[in-house]
Amino acid sequence: STVWAKIDIEETGAGALSRLLVVYPWTQRYFSSFGNLSSATAIEGNPRVRAHGKKVLTSF
Repeated sequence: STVWAKIDIEETGAGALSRLLVVYPWTQRYFSSFGNLSSATAIEGNPRVRAHGKKVLTSF
C-alpha cells in the first residue's frame, strides 16, 4: 500500500491549511472568500478551509 493510503486526507489537509493561515496570517488575503478567518479557532472550524485543504491533498 502507498503512503497516501495511510493518511487521513481530510484531517491532514485541513490541519495543514489551518496552520498556514495561522502561522502566516498574510496568506489570508488569498482566501478572503472563505469568510471568517479572524482567529485560530475560527480558521480551524471553517468548513471552506477544511474542504480546500482536502481538495489540495487529494490533488497529489
